[in-house]
Amino acid sequence: MAASCNARAEPLEEEKELREEEDEESLFAFPLQDDLEQELIRGRAVCGRCKRPSTVCICSCFPEKPVSMATRVIILQHCSEESRCLATVPLLQECITRERFHIIKGKRFKVNKFTCLQKAIESKSTVVLYPSKTAIPLQSLPSGASIGKEDDSALIVLDGTWAQTRAMFSQNHFLHSLKQVKLNGEAVSQYVIRTQPSKQSLSTIESVAHAVAWLDGTPEIIDVLLHPLIAMCQYQLEHGATTHFSKDHPRYMPRADFKRKHSTNSSGSS
Repeated sequence: MAASCNARAEPLEEEKELREEEDEESLFAFPLQDDLEQELIRGRAVCGRCKRPSTVCICSCFPEKPVSMATRVIILQHCSEESRCLATVPLLQECITRERFHIIKGKRFKVNKFTCLQKAIESKSTVVLYPSKTAIPLQSLPSGASIGKEDDSALIVLDGTWAQTRAMFSQNHFLHSLKQVKLNGEAVSQYVIRTQPSKQSLSTIESVAHAVAWLDGTPEIIDVLLHPLIAMCQYQLEHGATTHFSKDHPRYMPRADFKRKHSTNSSGSS
C-alpha cells in the first residue's frame, strides 16, 4: 500500500512543479500579451497577411513562393500561443507549403482525432524535437534523411512557452514512445524580444529551420525561414522593445525586477 501511495505522490509533485513553473513563466518571462503586444492591438490598421500593424508589416520578408520541404512537420501548439502577437509559428506558415506543414492546437491531444498525427505516430521514423533526458542529438541522424518524404512519418515540434511545452510533453504520453531528438546547441537565438532559458534555447521557427536544414540537407533554408523573424525583432526594437537576455546571461533581469527598476527611474526623474 505504501508503495502505491509513493508512486502517486511523485506525479502530484511533478504536476505542482509544472503549474508553478508555468505561472512564473507567464508572469515574468513570457506573459501572454505584454505592453508592447497590447500596443500592436489597439486601434491600428493591421495587415491581413502577417497580422501586424501596417506600419511594421513584414510581408516583404516572406519568400515569393512558399518553400517546399522534403521533411513533414507537425506543430503541436499550446492553445494560448495562438493569441500571442509576437508568436513565430504564423511566420513559419507563410514561408513553407501547407502540404508539408500541419498545426494542431490544444494541451492534451487525442491522437485519433487527427489523421496526420495518428499516421505519424504509427511510423517508426517519426521523431519529436524535444530535449528530454533520453533525447539524442538530431545531428546523429543522417543529413538528408528527410523525415516523411517517402512515408507518413514527421518531425513533431511542441510550440508554447518553455513551461507549457514541458507540461505538454509530460501529459501527452504518446510522445514518450517516439524517438526524441535535440539540437546540438551551437545556434544562438535571434529572437531577442523574448527571454529564453539559455542562449542555446531557440524559438519554434528557429528550431524548425535548423532541424529541417539538417534533415533535408538544405542549410540555405535557415536564412529563408529566419528572415521574417529577424525583421520582426528589428521593427520591435525600433519601436520601443528592449533586447531580452537569456536567463543564463549575466545581464538577465527578471521581468518583475525590470518593471520595478524602470518604475523607480521614472519616479526619480519626475
